[in-house]
Amino acid sequence: IRLAGVLTCLTSLATAVLLYWFTWGTYLAYGLAFDFFLRVLAGSCLSPIGRIACILAKCIGNKPRVGRPKQFASLCGFTFSLLGSIFYILPFSG
Repeated sequence: IRLAGVLTCLTSLATAVLLYWFTWGTYLAYGLAFDFFLRVLAGSCLSPIGRIACILAKCIGNKPRVGRPKQFASLCGFTFSLLGSIFYILPFSG
């Protein structure tokens, strides 16, 4: 089970729903980008979503895995969430 991926997906869905009705949903998107940044730097040690996933994984008996592929995936997630946040802020005329 990829708990960090599931939690990230749920956070992204919550961000999309909140952005539709409320403008403060952007803070959730910034928080997701910051979470990815923390995961790139230190793995799941500093990341709130990573910590929650580790706690849930220990409760259901899964063995947490860390390493370079996870850091690359976190870097990709950070890049895409940062670009999404920047494009949301920038005004486009058209």
